[in-house]
Amino acid sequence: MNAEFRAAPARGARRSSGVGPAAGSARSAENARSYADFCALLAITRNGPPNYERFAADLRQRMRPEGDLEEAAFDRLLRAAWRLRLLHQFEMRLPSSLKISPDSGHAARRSERYSRYYAQDERSFFRALAALRKLQAARVGYAHAAAG
Repeated sequence: MNAEFRAAPARGARRSSGVGPAAGSARSAENARSYADFCALLAITRNGPPNYERFAADLRQRMRPEGDLEEAAFDRLLRAAWRLRLLHQFEMRLPSSLKISPDSGHAARRSERYSRYYAQDERSFFRALAALRKLQAARVGYAHAAAG
């Protein structure tokens, strides 16, 4: 190893600005709160599989998908519907499980983040529902045309 190669880490350390600004330190301190949010969601999902099976069976009975294409659209619909349900349960439980001051920036960012998640899953739900209904209508129309 040459001397210049060995000296590179020391040069980098001298140029380093050290610990980031106070705002960066405050932001990184919120990582624990974000992790607590994640753990609260896991607690809901761990209690959820029996509920998920019941939820999936009920939705399947109502939608009655047939064939591979309808099953694929139904799976997308089911995933989006379940995530919407989890997000709603999570938001209902969160204020009591985490004591975060409403004036903290974290509370505002968390609220904004879950609003985005909810909107994304809601769009996914309605797109999958529309696709499934369109496939089912085509199947029924095809069956009527073949019978007539």
